[in-house]
Amino acid sequence: MGEIDFLEVKFDTKGSRLFMKKHPPLTNQEIDRKYAYWRFRLTYSLILGYAAFQLVRQNFNIALPYMTKDPALGSDIKMKLGVAMAIYTFTYGVGKFVVGMLCDRLGARWAMPIGLLGSSACSLVIAFSKDLSLTIGLAPLAIIGTMYAFNSPFQSAGWPPVARSLTQWFGPKKLGTRWGLVNSSHQIGSITILIGGAILVKNYGWQSAFIVPAIVCSLLAFFLFERVRDNPESMGLPPVEVYDGVKVDKIKEEAGHETITFRQIFRNHLLFNAPLWYTCTANFFVYFVRMGFFLWAPTMICEMRGTTIVDAGIRTAVLEAVGALGGIAVGWMTDRFFAGRRSLCAVYMMIGLAASIALFRWMPVTDPWISSDMVVKAAPWMKHAGLYWITFVIDALTDPDMMMWGLMGFFVYGPQTLTGLSSAEFGSKRAAAAACGLNGTIGYTGASFVSFGAPWMAKHWGWEGALSAYVAAALLGAFFLGMAARSTARRSKKSL
Repeated sequence: MGEIDFLEVKFDTKGSRLFMKKHPPLTNQEIDRKYAYWRFRLTYSLILGYAAFQLVRQNFNIALPYMTKDPALGSDIKMKLGVAMAIYTFTYGVGKFVVGMLCDRLGARWAMPIGLLGSSACSLVIAFSKDLSLTIGLAPLAIIGTMYAFNSPFQSAGWPPVARSLTQWFGPKKLGTRWGLVNSSHQIGSITILIGGAILVKNYGWQSAFIVPAIVCSLLAFFLFERVRDNPESMGLPPVEVYDGVKVDKIKEEAGHETITFRQIFRNHLLFNAPLWYTCTANFFVYFVRMGFFLWAPTMICEMRGTTIVDAGIRTAVLEAVGALGGIAVGWMTDRFFAGRRSLCAVYMMIGLAASIALFRWMPVTDPWISSDMVVKAAPWMKHAGLYWITFVIDALTDPDMMMWGLMGFFVYGPQTLTGLSSAEFGSKRAAAAACGLNGTIGYTGASFVSFGAPWMAKHWGWEGALSAYVAAALLGAFFLGMAARSTARRSKKSL
């Protein structure tokens, strides 16, 4: 197949400063083999890494119903911790923008390990807050709230390096599918902690949901630093544009901007980027709904349905599991059928989200169509053949309430995936992490509103009132995504 002598242009290990160095040519087979290896290695490392962030983030949500019953933490815990959640979500969003700017400038390899170690430390302090209160003289709830808020800058180091790495290693034709796949790591981590954390809390107390994940994530931090690399150039491979067939002279033009300053990133790629700002505004409403479920779903289910914490964890895990499928599906669909028009696909998803929440809001509570008792009566041998667990699976699959949680998960995580992906593409390869950070900042501003707003609405109007607010937010998100799609179409016509 011949040889490619592309390595006249070489980057340092951070991918930030350009220098010239002659390298021996590589055959196409060698390039294909190395690219396949590093893409696979990067993909599973990013999935494991971002899933780990959820273990030391959503552990708080699954422990919260038991924490509210701990007399040592005081009364009216939901409202008090709601303030800490609002601070967390806002500073988390701002932190994503700052980390994104740093990743675009300095590289992505260092960010995730530091973030995981910091979040693990915060979880350990929360776990031992009652013991620490005797030493430092602060109330346990004050320590918990402070550590929860302090966890946000460490958590903000999770996604920007993922966005940076994916846009460096994958071209536009494959980015949507791979983005959706890696984005499912959020649900993988959430499902793990929602089910595993519920079991830990029930059997060993709420502190165990902080101790065990902290230990696991501390070990994974060192694994990530060894596995992740910032870009193909740092491994002696051609830039992704060269590998995907872009002319070399265009690559040199792109490379000349690798020393772009923070001011240039903001002014040239973010400030006057209309589709990006429409997408970010839509993300405010996407995250209002998404974080309303993310933070308060277990508590809402327990109070609305009167279920156990394990059942609430399972229902929330269904939302996350089907949400993962939604994120993967929309990434693939926009690559395959929408010609990369992510915003248009997201409009349809947000309308579906509004409809599914409205249906759940006004749907009466009913029993599963096929209960586990019905299955056992029809096939009593299943109870004695080690297949009894299948009856509970059938029970869950035919439970209308469970179905609605899955449907809402599919429609909320589809737009969440697409707004992040669109932001990275609107920001271009050179400012992908910063654009995702800006998108996250505005999105988590919406999350900060719902962090405190959801328990306030539940207190005054019931959880039904909060669900009605989610419906309105989904429709507003669809409107701004439509504006982003329209702006993108106009820009495409001008470039023709």
